[in-house]
Amino acid sequence: MPISFSLRLDRAAAERVFRPLAAALATDEPIAIAEAAVAVAVAKMAGAVREVSVHRGFDPREFTLVCFGGAGPMHGFLVAEELGMERVLIPRYPGHLSALGQMLADLRKDFVKAWGGRLGDLSPDQLTSEAEALRSEGTGSLLRDGIPSGRHRHEFTLDMRYAGQSFTLGIPWSRETPEFAALRAAFDRRHEETFGYADRSNEAEIVNIRLVSIGEIDKPKLDHRIEARRAPDGELRKVWFGGWQDTVTFRRHDLPPGFVFAGPAIVEEEGGTTIVPPGWTVRTDDGGAMIGTANSLDEC
Repeated sequence: MPISFSLRLDRAAAERVFRPLAAALATDEPIAIAEAAVAVAVAKMAGAVREVSVHRGFDPREFTLVCFGGAGPMHGFLVAEELGMERVLIPRYPGHLSALGQMLADLRKDFVKAWGGRLGDLSPDQLTSEAEALRSEGTGSLLRDGIPSGRHRHEFTLDMRYAGQSFTLGIPWSRETPEFAALRAAFDRRHEETFGYADRSNEAEIVNIRLVSIGEIDKPKLDHRIEARRAPDGELRKVWFGGWQDTVTFRRHDLPPGFVFAGPAIVEEEGGTTIVPPGWTVRTDDGGAMIGTANSLDEC
């Protein structure tokens, strides 16, 4: 059964745009230029992932890449390959996930106070007093927004650095463990995890006190049960993956729990299109999320 959506792609119009660029680059293959454009976009997205992983001391290969937004599932598997990642997760309703999250999110208030100095010049009591003043401000703000005190949650972090540094790291802090020895140890560990070393002979200092005050709201119960119960019949089409390949196309709501398929494949839905290149296997879990694993069906 053909898949029908209100937006139709115009291949001829796309080729007309790419043909002059192809000629300027001394090739008569517009599709090669389109493939290069995708490669550039993937490289830039992979660079953004490195900014929040490798540059913070984390190896992206140890994580699962979660792809959402209208375009996230289109590029997610290619970005994972660029980063050497072997697992990709496409949640239900990827194009609507941010809007859904905003509707379900608790009320959040952020506060910051510039305060501190070297730990040797401060006392835990001073810190506790300043933090309590900030907490009172957060409580008052949530109460004015109609959130009763029983639904308040307050989380503190301290911006810390070694003496002489120009940048800081956020270190969680609790009134229950105010001792500076534990705080200093936590900062040294975070610095070593992030930058590969800890300067334990240098003095550490607090720069800012930060508070996140959260007001919990009522949340609806979401039902992610899938109606489909049998393997769907896919539609074959030719898709370019470094060459034209027969590619199966599914409708997302036709995929039953536990359904497994291998790339190359395309999964279409109203909120996005998932592109699964060759070399990946995808399984649909009980909640409808698609979990992709590189190279091995057994690991899926």
